[in-house]
Amino acid sequence: MSIERQSRSRSVLLGICVRLGVLTSVATLLAFGARWWWPLELLSHFRVQYLWLLAPTSVGLLVAKRYPPALLVGCCLLWNLALVGSDYSCPSTTAKHSARLRLMSANVHTGNRDYERFRRTVRSEDPDVLLVMEIDDGWLAELSELRDDYPHGEAAPRGDNFGIGLFSKVPVESLQVTFLGGAGVPSIQAALKVGDGTINLVGTHPLPPVGRNSRLRNEQLTAAADLAAGMKGPVIIAGDLNVTPWS
Repeated sequence: MSIERQSRSRSVLLGICVRLGVLTSVATLLAFGARWWWPLELLSHFRVQYLWLLAPTSVGLLVAKRYPPALLVGCCLLWNLALVGSDYSCPSTTAKHSARLRLMSANVHTGNRDYERFRRTVRSEDPDVLLVMEIDDGWLAELSELRDDYPHGEAAPRGDNFGIGLFSKVPVESLQVTFLGGAGVPSIQAALKVGDGTINLVGTHPLPPVGRNSRLRNEQLTAAADLAAGMKGPVIIAGDLNVTPWS
């Protein structure tokens, strides 16, 4: 290969590095504007992919001594690394002699009619508590076959993909349908008797964050957090939250 051709190849690779690094960095930064304009939230879900793109790009730019774009790419690389790393750096802790609760949260999809397969899955996994989203009257009737195993339950079936139900093997101190935020879709609030204590559970399924629904989803999640903050003892918030870890 001639020197001229090698130089041309390096120039092409460098151009790709610069463009890829700048575009990925711009996507990284624009994602922080999601709270002001919902389409930008679509860019917030790919932090891991951004890491994979930015890491080799930053090295290539440094080797080529293209320091200004390398600085931009490096800063965005570190920022994404901090966001992703925070999800793995907090150790999980379990108190000695603490009671255990096995919870299954499932979105069955209203139009799905494979009832028996779902019942087999539940029996196989054998959760103590079953939280089910997108149940309609048909799903509620089919889930009645699990009543012998899950005698405690409350449900709000709907035909619009926002029905919800909770079914429990463990005794409940309280169990009720509640409405969080202004979307008008039901959630479930429960106090479960586990061992010698009580575990609170908030089950919710906000609207997907598209257009005006983005604000309604955020309202519902905030209301769920406020509800949990006012509860005594351990709290679980579960459901199809329509978010990713970096939303």
